[in-house]
Amino acid sequence: MKLLIALVTIVISGCAVNPVQVAESNTPLALPTGADANPIEFRKIMTKIPLGQQIGQFQHGWWCAPGATITWRGGRLNITDEELTETFRKELEANNYPVVGDPYALFGDPYVWKAEILVAGLVNKVDIKVCFPYSGSPNIDIGNTTTLKGGVYMRVAWQIYSRTAGKVVHEVTTEGSYSAQEAVPVGLPVFLRNAFAANVKNFLADSGFRDLVLKPSSAKRDLRSL
Repeated sequence: MKLLIALVTIVISGCAVNPVQVAESNTPLALPTGADANPIEFRKIMTKIPLGQQIGQFQHGWWCAPGATITWRGGRLNITDEELTETFRKELEANNYPVVGDPYALFGDPYVWKAEILVAGLVNKVDIKVCFPYSGSPNIDIGNTTTLKGGVYMRVAWQIYSRTAGKVVHEVTTEGSYSAQEAVPVGLPVFLRNAFAANVKNFLADSGFRDLVLKPSSAKRDLRSL
């Protein structure tokens, strides 16, 4: 019996993925429907992580055995600028924020000149701890490399630039995380994108950004409605 309990304990612990930091989740401050607001453009997302810094670990196999350490090699995260821009845009539009700039426009979006508020983000911390249960390689290069479980934590420093003021007028830092306890067939880029989306939601919970977007007439009406 003791041997059976020991084996069960090993199995349970072996299948677990080391957790990443869980970021606080805040409710976005939506704009009132029909509010007079300044158009927004998501300008870019960059990364600032020291070359060679450890940013996580892969686990592999049915027992989620420890695998390769993930170190930052420079360049970009394993998601495209277009995906991040689309994620940013969807979160803002869901909360009634006017967004211009189509990341898939082949010759550029002719409406970007309308943007009064420009937003850029700097990813300065990433923690990835995921298990690929159908991969037999510590380096995740054998078997199924799209089904995984675990989590991603991300921290983003945001800057908001006003065209009227001609300078950065607001800065805020957010954290966001995403996790899945059961293996899902979505691939690591989806985990990264969801962690970024969590950052965008927390960014939208910042009253300073909301106040910059709302034009004075709408801001006054919004206050009277409270």
